[in-house]
Amino acid sequence: IFSRVAAVLLIPLLLVAVLMYDSISRNRVTASYSEIYVPAGTRASFVLPDGTKGWLNSGSYLRFPNRFTGESRIVELSGEGFFKVEKGNPRPFIVKTNDINIKVHGTSFNVFAYPDGIITEVVLEEGKVEILRGGGKETTSLCTLKPNEGFILDKKTGSKRLVQVDASGITAWKEGKMVFRYETFKNVVEKLNRWYNADLVIKDAILESYVYYGTFQDETLDEVLKLIKMTAPISYRDFGRIQNPDGTFGKRKIELYYRKP
Repeated sequence: IFSRVAAVLLIPLLLVAVLMYDSISRNRVTASYSEIYVPAGTRASFVLPDGTKGWLNSGSYLRFPNRFTGESRIVELSGEGFFKVEKGNPRPFIVKTNDINIKVHGTSFNVFAYPDGIITEVVLEEGKVEILRGGGKETTSLCTLKPNEGFILDKKTGSKRLVQVDASGITAWKEGKMVFRYETFKNVVEKLNRWYNADLVIKDAILESYVYYGTFQDETLDEVLKLIKMTAPISYRDFGRIQNPDGTFGKRKIELYYRKP
């Protein structure tokens, strides 16, 4: 009798398991993603399936589902992106990066998260965002930003800090502007390399901590270097694009040196 009952009970369980597996398999098949990659030296705008609009900066990558399902709307960013998320959707919008996650509802904000970058930075233009670290049960809330506040994570030391910023200056790259507000020259060079797809190298360490202030729009790299040279203690040597052994040409290489005032 026991064997018969066990067999009878086993059949429904098996059917449920098969149905569940079939459902999961079909969901996996229908879950499709799109990817956007912006080559170095360019920028691009995008619109996501939920109506979220934004921009990607030079050398950036964005991955997102073609249809948002589940309790959250999750996208993955590598590089720099500006997001304008409309209000009214009960499901939070989450931007995942290598180091942190940004959770929002309706807001506009900028994320700087290049894998090879010195820092990861989030700047809030309007609304409210929460900075998270980890995933699942291990998720930790690091802070919540208010408009014109920035969160900076030093990836080398692990230090974190909140700063007051001019969000319009940080996000000006969308309009083709490079805005530097008392940034170290090391950061300036990093951004110039991505913007112009060049290989600028600081040869004198004293320049790395030099603080620079300036705004550029539509200038060529040559024009930018000449303007910087007029206002900062630098000189430079331009090697042009050097040909590789295989016949291809590398990025334009420029060495930067400290020039005594």
